[in-house]
Amino acid sequence: MANEIVKFNNQFNNVALKGFTSQELNLLITIASKLKEKKGEKVIFDFFDLKKYIKLNKNETTKEFIKNVMNVNKKLLKINFTFFNQNKIIQFALFKSFVIDTDLQTLEVSVNDEFLFLLNELTSNFTRFELEEFVKFKSTYTKEFYRRMKQFRHTGVWKISIDDFNRLLGISESYKISDIDKRVFQPILNELGEKYNLKIIKKYSKKTGRGRSSVSGFEFYFKKESRRVAEQENLEGIKQAGFDIEKVREYKIKEKIQKEEKNRINKVSDFYLYRKVKMYDSFYEQYNYLEILAFNQKNDKLNVKIRNVDDGYVQDFTFDSFKNFENWFRKYHHITEKYSLKSPHNIHAVQKINFWYKYHK
Repeated sequence: MANEIVKFNNQFNNVALKGFTSQELNLLITIASKLKEKKGEKVIFDFFDLKKYIKLNKNETTKEFIKNVMNVNKKLLKINFTFFNQNKIIQFALFKSFVIDTDLQTLEVSVNDEFLFLLNELTSNFTRFELEEFVKFKSTYTKEFYRRMKQFRHTGVWKISIDDFNRLLGISESYKISDIDKRVFQPILNELGEKYNLKIIKKYSKKTGRGRSSVSGFEFYFKKESRRVAEQENLEGIKQAGFDIEKVREYKIKEKIQKEEKNRINKVSDFYLYRKVKMYDSFYEQYNYLEILAFNQKNDKLNVKIRNVDDGYVQDFTFDSFKNFENWFRKYHHITEKYSLKSPHNIHAVQKINFWYKYHK
């Protein structure tokens, strides 16, 4: 089982697996790890392999093991799986087929088509961890905390309200904060604290009257994974999803350039808003005064919304780049514009002008 990696869409972390035993969680996560990037294919598990993966107690009989496997799916069927995929809200059973063959001692599983996104084409927004480490944890609270912690492995910070935390970890409503400290946090710290340098900070709500402030949420700080590991994960996900790595790299470079261009536009566009240009109309043999209203970066083009000051007619001018627009503006800029700190659209005119010249040195 060395280096067996579990990966799933982050939305799976929104599902509270309340009532699952430690061994049932091991079974579920093991099955999920083997179903990743299998599309809708049926995957057959041998009982011997499953027992090895979850480090089953040798004294447990096959009958007892089958009961545990059945319990996993039975409990999954009771859970209200709700996921948001694009504009759809999905509520279905996770597994399309879940067949136990007692003679062959195998388990056949396939994922419901509506939930394929949870385990396939995982190139971003996914949780990733080692199956072996997950299985070693004894506490169910540790297991459920661990998989959510791994969602934030690149930042090393997880912030959550106490209500959401209790729901996700299946904590009893009767638990006071002292119970959470003792029964939830203590096992988590025992199993994760030293290795991940885990720190737990309680956030308190504001006092009302003379009453004591209560815990409103938690902030968890832990050792984050390096950027190199993150990049390796992305490459691994791209390969498993069957994408062409070179094409993906080209796309990412193009995406980066577009993002930088968009950021640049956002930084300096305010300087140009409501400025005017003067252009000669050869058909009517007159000059038009055009006011700049808005910018919109679309694909590789820059669309600028322009309004004719005289008749109010609005149209879009398209430029190949922001640099192209700047050259056009310099050529037709209406020089007689006056800046005043009292002008409604130039309240900070002096600052804007200084920033513009600094940016274009």
